[in-house]
Amino acid sequence: MHPPGVAASECAAGVYGCCVPFCDTTQPNTCPGVGQECVQALADPPPKYENAGVCVLPS
Repeated sequence: MHPPGVAASECAAGVYGCCVPFCDTTQPNTCPGVGQECVQALADPPPKYENAGVCVLPS
């Protein structure tokens, strides 16, 4: 769960715990939230997870 300012513009202001979907960083952007982008989920991903991402608003 992410704070609303990171998760999506549709998240209620002040509500912590907005869920964000996982995505594949090698695929076209399939993130459902307005303005969301698929970004790398892990700083140092293990093998088979190097393309794992999460849908968040760009920083």
